[in-house]
Amino acid sequence: MRKGKILSVSEIHGHGTIEDENQQEITFSLANLQVNVNVSDEVLFDISMGASGLVAVDITLS
Repeated sequence: MRKGKILSVSEIHGHGTIEDENQQEITFSLANLQVNVNVSDEVLFDISMGASGLVAVDITLS
């Protein structure tokens, strides 16, 4: 699992962005979340290949 921090959450658009330890920005879908996240939350996540590139999946609070 990767570690990162929530940079943004847009309920209007249904997605958010995580910055991982390598300063890479990875998007995630709010529809797939099992936990509530907020900007600046520290999270653990896995990476999957989505239709438009890498996406964060299996997000949990760290």
